[in-house]
Amino acid sequence: MHRKLEEEGWMSLREIWYATTAIAMGGHTSFASMSEGPLTVPLSVPVEMGGDGGPGTNPEQLFALGFASSFLAAMTAISLRRAIALSDEVSVVAEVGVGPAERGLGFKVCLHVSLPGLEKPVAEALIRTAQSFCPYSNGTRLNVDVDVVLA
Repeated sequence: MHRKLEEEGWMSLREIWYATTAIAMGGHTSFASMSEGPLTVPLSVPVEMGGDGGPGTNPEQLFALGFASSFLAAMTAISLRRAIALSDEVSVVAEVGVGPAERGLGFKVCLHVSLPGLEKPVAEALIRTAQSFCPYSNGTRLNVDVDVVLA
């Protein structure tokens, strides 16, 4: 897979630490699944987007889940390198909206970061560094309106 990504010329990484593959299939009864993992989810289109609002998840929810998890992982990695003690209560809530954009549909994201026990300047510096480290932040920069709020 790595070679395929690099051959197509869109991968600008110096090296790949981890790669995964997912597949989405179906029409009205669609699902998404990970090739190597235990995650398989039914997919539904929200009523607000013309769907039936079924019991499945949707790509926007998966994007929010991934962004929140990735940003938390970035802050954790940075805190370990800088010997910053993080509370087990640290959290990132990702609000993701989708709507019309200049070309097709686009996202609007707000990350609410809670860093209890850290002084505000330390928390703000950690967030700034995480914004330059997190792959979701890097992938959305200049393409998605992302606000990060210290809760």
